[in-house]
Amino acid sequence: MAPYVCEELWEMLGGGGFVANAEWPRYSEEEVDVEAELAEELVKSTIEDVENIVKVLKVKPSAAHLYVASRWKHELLSMVAGAYSRSPDPRMVMREVMSKEEVKRRGGEAAPLVKKLLDAVTGWPAEERAKRAEVALNEFKVLSEAKGFLERELGLKVYVYEEDDQGKYDPKGRAKQALPYRPAIYLE
Repeated sequence: MAPYVCEELWEMLGGGGFVANAEWPRYSEEEVDVEAELAEELVKSTIEDVENIVKVLKVKPSAAHLYVASRWKHELLSMVAGAYSRSPDPRMVMREVMSKEEVKRRGGEAAPLVKKLLDAVTGWPAEERAKRAEVALNEFKVLSEAKGFLERELGLKVYVYEEDDQGKYDPKGRAKQALPYRPAIYLE
């Protein structure tokens, strides 16, 4: 039954000849939507993180509060990834990134974050590092648009906040733990 349906669909789509004899599609770098790939990975890893936390808690929460990282943290990630690409020596990366004026303004808040980001960056393949450093993914938009999907997958009510949102619900101060591509999570 399936081969006949496939041939009918092939004809409806305007394909010539038999689909069974058709050439396989060719990979084209220009048709890859890097932002969509990163968005999908963000949603997938967020689901995995929430599920892992639920396993550890051994209690079924009713809601998940997700906090996405501030824009400056994404900019810092780009700096760290760029510096790492030029020199994989952690001391050189720290020196280069911490010498930037916009990082100095963050004071003591920046140094431990640079270390965390450097640890993450060193674990990524070069291609992944370049993608995450170059694409300005709007994590708030991605997770907000995926909210219904997240709720169905997790069986929880999901709330999405930006780390800098003054009106956010954050009773345990989790928002400040948000990293680029790694939202902070509070379950209740």
